[in-house]
Amino acid sequence: MSADQYQHYLTQSYQRGWIDTFGRLHVYRWAYNKLICEAKATRSTGGRDALYFIPMAPPGEQNMMEDVFWKRIDQWGADGLALLRSNDPEAAARLNKGRLATFVMSFLFRNPNMVKYFNARAKESVLNGCRQHAYAKHRKPHEPATFEEFKVALEQRGMTELAARSLRQQVGNKAIRDEILKMEWQVVTVPTTSDSILTSDVPIIVNRGLKHDDGCLILPLSTNEFFVAYNLGKIDMKKKISESVASGRFVRAMNKYVVEHRIDYVYSVDDSLMAFVARYWGISEAPYFPSLMMPPGP
Repeated sequence: MSADQYQHYLTQSYQRGWIDTFGRLHVYRWAYNKLICEAKATRSTGGRDALYFIPMAPPGEQNMMEDVFWKRIDQWGADGLALLRSNDPEAAARLNKGRLATFVMSFLFRNPNMVKYFNARAKESVLNGCRQHAYAKHRKPHEPATFEEFKVALEQRGMTELAARSLRQQVGNKAIRDEILKMEWQVVTVPTTSDSILTSDVPIIVNRGLKHDDGCLILPLSTNEFFVAYNLGKIDMKKKISESVASGRFVRAMNKYVVEHRIDYVYSVDDSLMAFVARYWGISEAPYFPSLMMPPGP
């Protein structure tokens, strides 16, 4: 694999929840100074060239993020979601919740903005750390001969070794995973009268903190279903979610959130929600999913 490989941060298997009868999904994006919607194949969206490529890694390991790490995580997701959706009474016993939780929370960290963040932190660390004054002592065999060459090499497209390692550690963050494992899980199918569910290139939805009574973690799965993890506490979250889904409010709030939090793209099965997407496109990084305790909005 070369440094020009197109690497998906939104997996093609995930995108298939929004494909039409021709096998394409509709991609909303900003171009030519306006919002447009185009039908695209899953292979041509939700990725960037060399996003996870590690140019300074030893030979044979430069594409390990794409070829090994994400391949394993995404298989965990596919296997776990299949069991979670299954009507087989034995499926629950076969479900590896730790692996599925890791897949779900990977969406918090695998997008280009977080890759950029990990790279910036890693570069700052290695340039201001011990290598600055004792490069020869700390240099690895596959790294450039001098510190000046090392600094130049850090600017190559892709990830540094430290950034890639930090990303892997965050995806496997035990503290976050343990919180998700304490929660109740459901795959919810919305009524046929509901709006179609949207997703984006940052699809994960977090409502408040995971430890809050009304905290929940949501991942849209297709045009008519979503995964949700919620707490069993003072608030009957299962009832609140069910009532909100039945009224249509939950899906509208989900759709608003994914539009506001996208990086480049919003996805749908068609272009019928153009007016809705346009309404919220100019807003970015809204703080949290609207509380289910709040009165319905417009």
